[in-house]
Amino acid sequence: MELRTALSSPRSANFFSSLVSLGLTDPWFSKVSSFDVDENNSPQLKWVELELQNNFSLQNL
Repeated sequence: MELRTALSSPRSANFFSSLVSLGLTDPWFSKVSSFDVDENNSPQLKWVELELQNNFSLQNL
């Protein structure tokens, strides 16, 4: 639920930046190190951008 809300937000990168800075990436987001997404994209495209930047598939998490 939070992931969907974050990806729908015009500031999606803030969510992932907060997870990383607070050390809350394990176990689901341990491979997320880059979260520079185009905030104008749809949530689905932001999802794909995260997958490509971090070389993993979020659908397998």
